[in-house]
Amino acid sequence: MFISDTHSDPLWKMWKTKDRNFSKSPALSVSAEHLVQGGVNAQVFALFVPVAPAEHSRFSILLAQMDLFYEEVITHPCIRWEPGQPLHEIKGKTQAILALEGAGYIGEDPVLWRLLKHWGVEMASLTWNEANELGDGVLEERGAGLSSKGKHVVKLHQELGIVTDISHLNEHGFWDVVEHGGTLIASHSNSSFVCGHKRNLTDQQIRALIQKNSFIGLTFYPPFITEKKIALVEDLASHIDHIGSLGGIEHVGFGSDFDGIDQTIQGLSSPADYDALINWLLKRYDENIVRGIAGENFARFWRDTRRFF
Repeated sequence: MFISDTHSDPLWKMWKTKDRNFSKSPALSVSAEHLVQGGVNAQVFALFVPVAPAEHSRFSILLAQMDLFYEEVITHPCIRWEPGQPLHEIKGKTQAILALEGAGYIGEDPVLWRLLKHWGVEMASLTWNEANELGDGVLEERGAGLSSKGKHVVKLHQELGIVTDISHLNEHGFWDVVEHGGTLIASHSNSSFVCGHKRNLTDQQIRALIQKNSFIGLTFYPPFITEKKIALVEDLASHIDHIGSLGGIEHVGFGSDFDGIDQTIQGLSSPADYDALINWLLKRYDENIVRGIAGENFARFWRDTRRFF
């Protein structure tokens, strides 16, 4: 079964811990060992620079994480990297996709965005939870949308063939991207109807993503899944059910946020656990639906968007 995950943070974790052992590290959920054990066919690797460092140091942190991606990740025998290409099953290989999470320190400079594209970045979000010169993240209280610079960046994404990731944007910013953007994705967001966290999507937002033939990667972070202390697989399934009831069963899949989260669904702590997750889903859903959720929905979305690039 084709398995894909639209968001993970091992590059940030490797940079933070100074542990470059992508092959097999106790610090990593998304390691080469776990990807092979889980049979993961496509994995998005996010470049995430914390908001706290001084502006002058943030680009150097980005470069350090890109170095980890180039030197430790894509050189591993289990990884295949073909930016700009459709996803397809390659036995024993995980296809890597490079993404940028938060772009306040990049701004609207077209030179920097062209460089990011040349360096292999294929997805990018404008903010993390904070407000920056491009727009307001979901935790910014003033609730403004995209700035004029942010709208310009969305247009740059269209020109360069970069998918705009709306996860972490506030709702006003989301609708600005829908109005001004091209291809967009919610790489790691859940349903606010099921769990009323600010980071989750309203039914209206989910319907808009479905209408735009987009994709929603469900995150495995318990506070975004349930208000209970412990999140179970059936709690994640509640989000699948609700998005399916809105007509989105072919637009939903996995966006784990492994290595970016400090707690996980019970029994689902790394990609190595995907086999157990999929076996559970097969008991609840038709096999074709499970195949879509596991990875084929994202592969189809990625193939269809590549046609325009």
